[in-house]
Amino acid sequence: MPSKRKIEFGDFQTPLELAIEVIALVKDLFPYPSFIVEPTCGLGSFIKASMNKWGDSCYYYGFDINKKYIRELRSNIIENGNL
Repeated sequence: MPSKRKIEFGDFQTPLELAIEVIALVKDLFPYPSFIVEPTCGLGSFIKASMNKWGDSCYYYGFDINKKYIRELRSNIIENGNL
C-alpha cells in the first residue's frame, strides 16, 4: 500500500508475536470460542495466532478494506494447511 494511503487508512500490521501473546490472554477468558472476528485483519496476525491456538474448533472471519491483504491471508492459510 503506498505510503499516503497507509496514513489515510491507518495501515498498521500487528506483529505476529504480539498477536500470539494477546490470544494467550484471550484464551483464558474465552477458552472455547465458536468464532473469531477480526474486523481490520490486514495480513492476519490475529487470525493466524487464533488458528494456531484453536485450529478447526471454531470459525474465522477476517475483514479489511485492502483486498490484497485478504488475498494474501487466504493464500497463506491454504498454503500452510490452516497454519
